[in-house]
Amino acid sequence: MNVTNDRFKDRQLHIEDYLQMVSAESKEYAEVSACQRIAENNRIITDFQTDGLLEKILQPTNLNNAYKKVKSNKGAGGVDGMSVDELLPFLRDNQVKLIQQLKDGKYKPNPVRRVEIPKETKGEFRKLGVATVVDRVFQQAITQVLSPIYEEQFSENSFGFRPKRGVHDALKQCQQNVDDGYVYVVDMDLVALSSIVALFGTYQIAANGIAQSIWSLAALVCVTMGPVFITVIGQCMGAGDAEQAEYYFQKLLKATLLFSIVWNTAVFAVMPVIMPFFDVAPQTRSLTVWLVLIHNVFNCIAFPFADPLGKGLRAAGDVKFTAVWSLVTTIGVRLLASALLAILFNMGVIGIALAMSLDWCVRAVVFYIRFKSGKWKNHQLI
Repeated sequence: MNVTNDRFKDRQLHIEDYLQMVSAESKEYAEVSACQRIAENNRIITDFQTDGLLEKILQPTNLNNAYKKVKSNKGAGGVDGMSVDELLPFLRDNQVKLIQQLKDGKYKPNPVRRVEIPKETKGEFRKLGVATVVDRVFQQAITQVLSPIYEEQFSENSFGFRPKRGVHDALKQCQQNVDDGYVYVVDMDLVALSSIVALFGTYQIAANGIAQSIWSLAALVCVTMGPVFITVIGQCMGAGDAEQAEYYFQKLLKATLLFSIVWNTAVFAVMPVIMPFFDVAPQTRSLTVWLVLIHNVFNCIAFPFADPLGKGLRAAGDVKFTAVWSLVTTIGVRLLASALLAILFNMGVIGIALAMSLDWCVRAVVFYIRFKSGKWKNHQLI
């Protein structure tokens, strides 16, 4: 199973505490995924595809197709009272002015109109926001240009809010996973962490985003060694040789620690070379450096035990123990510590990074004690 990087999952878009209609004309309402690094296919570099995006969006053909999509979907009007049927005459009379406003960066979308629709629970209503039909045309025009760029990067296991994919496709994939012999399901939602980060100032959010990009580079050693643990330990335990598995556990752990220390030190050492590529204020740059330092230190000393060692224990058949403790530390340590450090102690994204590190430390101690106890040897692989 491919595991994508988890960042900012399913952050809802709110205007005065109610949800907006999905910006693309998909006849759905937004609990919209605003995900960073949910892509599996990171070989596709979008930076090379961003030239002339506004020109592509404002091409007559693209705008005409956007209008046709909005028209075909019908739907209610927004705060200006304009209906879909009134849209074409308005666009004919005002297209030049609207396009120039977009080019000049002076176009201002209208507020969304609040509506309520009944929930499945009797007497309860869901608050939604309906954009004006003009705004929906431009939203759709943007979607038509950006979607082909980013769609190629999405995981094959991602089904939400994607063209020609939906809940029925997700159920088919679940059935396929069952048929392939998978028996465990782990359901986690860390939207609260994303919401906590979103509470802080712009410079902190920017620093956190830049730091996460560098964290991904710094984590390469442990990410690479995880499958090695799974393969080697799984083969040893499959052959019924627990002693050989313990030997390779120790050998691989030493190698992971050594390479991780060297690699994380090297990544931090080149920060003066990396940071100029990000055109940010000195305050943001300084905070980014601190976030990377915190991450890299604990990525050296704790993460090899928290992740690759955990994968090795799972490969040995100790699945239930590692899965339960992973959930316990994620929720009981990372989430609670994030709220405590970031909000109560006003540490901002530094508190989030420290909470993540604390999660790794607790998990590392638990997994290492489990490894030294030898209880993982009692499991048998089929």
